[in-house]
Amino acid sequence: MSQNKGFATHAITGKPISVLLVEDTAAARELILDIFDDSTTGNFSLTVKIRVKDAQLFLQQNHVDLIILDLGLPDSNGLETLTSISTVADATPIIVLTGNDDKDLGRKAIALGAQDFIVKGFGAESLLPRIAYYTIERHKAHHQAVQAELFLRASIDSLPSRIAIVNDCGTTLFLNRAWTKTSNNPTEKLAEVHEGADYFTTCLPHVCSDLATVERLRQMAHDVLEKKTTFIETEYQHTSANSVKWYQVRMTPLLNTMQNSVVISHEDISARKRIAIDLFRSREYLRVIFDTTPNLVFVKDDQGRYIMVNKAMGSMYGLKPNEIVGKTDAELFQEKHMVEDECQNFNQDDLKVLTTNKPLTIEEEPWTSHLGKKHWFRTSKMPIQFPDCPPYVLGISTDISEQRENQDKIRSSELLLRTILDALQYRILLLDTEMQVIWANSAAKENAHEIVSSIMGQSCRDICNTDKHCRICPAEQALRTGEMHFSEVKADNGTTTLEITTIPIKNNDGEVTSIVYIAEDISQQLSVEQQLRQAQKMESLGVLAGGIAHDFNNVLTAVLGFTELALYKTKDNDSLTGDLKEVYQASIRARDLVNQILTFSRRIDKQFQPLDISLIVKEAMKLLRSTLPTSIHMDFHLEKDLDLTLADPTHIHQIIMNLCTNAAHAMQRDGGRLSVSLRSRLLQTEEKNHYHNLQPGKYIELSVTDTGHGIAEDTLPYIFDPYFTTKGLGEGTGLGLAVVHGIVKECGGDIHVVSKIGEGTTFTLLFPVVEQHEQPAVLPQTERSISNGAGYSILVVDDEPAIVKLCRRMLEAKGFTVLSETDPRAALTRISDASVRIDLLLSDLTMPHMTGDKLAQAVHEIAPTMPVILMSGNKAKADDFTGRQLPVQFIDKPLNNQELYDLIDQMLAIS
Repeated sequence: MSQNKGFATHAITGKPISVLLVEDTAAARELILDIFDDSTTGNFSLTVKIRVKDAQLFLQQNHVDLIILDLGLPDSNGLETLTSISTVADATPIIVLTGNDDKDLGRKAIALGAQDFIVKGFGAESLLPRIAYYTIERHKAHHQAVQAELFLRASIDSLPSRIAIVNDCGTTLFLNRAWTKTSNNPTEKLAEVHEGADYFTTCLPHVCSDLATVERLRQMAHDVLEKKTTFIETEYQHTSANSVKWYQVRMTPLLNTMQNSVVISHEDISARKRIAIDLFRSREYLRVIFDTTPNLVFVKDDQGRYIMVNKAMGSMYGLKPNEIVGKTDAELFQEKHMVEDECQNFNQDDLKVLTTNKPLTIEEEPWTSHLGKKHWFRTSKMPIQFPDCPPYVLGISTDISEQRENQDKIRSSELLLRTILDALQYRILLLDTEMQVIWANSAAKENAHEIVSSIMGQSCRDICNTDKHCRICPAEQALRTGEMHFSEVKADNGTTTLEITTIPIKNNDGEVTSIVYIAEDISQQLSVEQQLRQAQKMESLGVLAGGIAHDFNNVLTAVLGFTELALYKTKDNDSLTGDLKEVYQASIRARDLVNQILTFSRRIDKQFQPLDISLIVKEAMKLLRSTLPTSIHMDFHLEKDLDLTLADPTHIHQIIMNLCTNAAHAMQRDGGRLSVSLRSRLLQTEEKNHYHNLQPGKYIELSVTDTGHGIAEDTLPYIFDPYFTTKGLGEGTGLGLAVVHGIVKECGGDIHVVSKIGEGTTFTLLFPVVEQHEQPAVLPQTERSISNGAGYSILVVDDEPAIVKLCRRMLEAKGFTVLSETDPRAALTRISDASVRIDLLLSDLTMPHMTGDKLAQAVHEIAPTMPVILMSGNKAKADDFTGRQLPVQFIDKPLNNQELYDLIDQMLAIS
């Protein structure tokens, strides 16, 4: 038994931490005991056992806080040792010791329940007290979390409501106990209802028989998951073979989880509903009694909401009694555009009755109905009280309008409606059954004044200036069918398009008495739609034109070329020369037209630029020096004359700032050293295990190293995941390294991380250099002009025989020896023949079997210095060519003889 003193003891009892050490090697035992004796990490009490059976016996009789177990013992070896101890360890945390540097064995031990493993003989034993302390604390935290989860589940399982947690795919993540029982037999379990099942197709149908309601609930859950709302409550009826039930559903998002999920509860409110239905029936009995009186009879609760009203009361609002119940005067007055002052008077009288608990009689009070007719009433209001209910107000109003001959006939609601309609830009008319105007808003009047002097009594066609005979008159259709109708008509002599909406207005007998006629000018909308269709058509035309232009350029090449040759031969024939010049000029115009078509059809994607990233790194480092604390020392090593790489300057700056800021954060407590280096690097084949996506070759290496706390090994695989962070709340978004990773990948590079706890971290980024063939060729200026090509041999390759023939004639006219092929594969075979001399390759870019750029690359593998000229009838394809190795140049079709001669002259000068 060994005991040391330190700060770590039981949090509650204050006793030393008991540790069972199972180790058969004396030297190892003594070393571990000495380490624990010398440690200041905690107050430990160690018990030593040599054999498994002794340890098992001890554990059966004693409780310990931690077991340190050597896997190689006299009576057991390997993982069997761990299994034997675990059977009697009673969930005690175990740290495994092994004499072999076998990480796979350690991982298997952890999979079997061990908390950690240490390889003996490499100095890791010195960390045992600290590892032991953190292992026990981690075990305690895990145990407490499990207990908390069990308590929460038990609490939820005790609820009668069915509670589920569902993710955004509809998968059930959690179900409480109430879900696993049927409605009619609480002891019978539902086998198909389980966690992992589809909630809406498997679980929900057991409490919701209506498919439309299921879909409605699915949409509500989607709205919660999409954060359109934070809480939804609704009710629905469920009909089964044996019963009819009512459920109340509540939905709320589950916050602070890795998955986007929603909590859904179903509460059986059938008993409450039955009570409500019974109460409703009682009210109906009462309604039969007081619906026969012409007086207005109503009951309101203490919130001013109608509980009961008779038909006479409903007629004042123009609503059925059940359409009024549950609403306040304020809501109804707003809905029906009634006089607000009257509403306030009603509310004040109701409040006085409830406050004084005494009856109140209002001898005269005005009330303008929903039709705008002002009535006068004598009203009696009195408080009534029912058991276990809030106080109510009973009101009885008698219409005394006939006693007031001089009643106020101002229809304020009509004035309000007129104001709203006059503010609209639509032409709005009220028509009688003869299609004559009986009312018009301001927009209709303004339009009509240009046509007729008086709008009233005019036809709707005259007012809107539509065609005299509509194919189908929407107003007549609304009058005939009694339904709303829509139509488009031409107005203003065909210059304006109106969308006509006609709405029938019916009396209480359902007869149409008038028509609301609304005309909206949609000319601009139709124009925009037409422009969109035109733009789409032009885009399609551009795609088609790009393809046609390539083939047409091949034809023009032959026409222009042979015309130039013919002109050269007919210098003495003025008549024929003039005709040929006309052909030549027409062909030139055709060539320019094709070039315009190609420009129209071309699409250019944004690309990175060749960049010396050292300039960006220097700028970022200057900024960092002024922002980082003085406790962090900065080292910057830059290799001179670095190659260029394809990148975005802003992105490179963002990489430096993100990596260095993270490094500074790792050293903010104790300070340290931040090192940034930039150099050339030749990636070897054997190094590809760290850079799986890169090919061996030349790269620019950017490394950022800090001496901070390091990154845990189990955390490293996740550091580039979006929103993953080890920083505290409010200290990071988890996007910095994800952005760095995305930028490096976008540049065609890769990133590698090395980190050790307590020593620091190094990020190494590789960017591919811009190879020489990716730089645009710079042709030397020369005064040389071809007068005689004798002594030079040129190979012409084009799948069009006419172009091959033209090029042969053009070049032979200058004295060149010309070889020709219509198949690029045959051309490559001829170039491979060492006995054939070829000084320059003139090839088409687009050919079957092998494109011109592929042919050029293959030729340069055979003859690296051979000049190559590629011809193309489509500039967009030439711009997309990425294999721009010297000496390769482009010339557009149709060919110009002199331009071709000059380019050949320059290319031969280079070689």
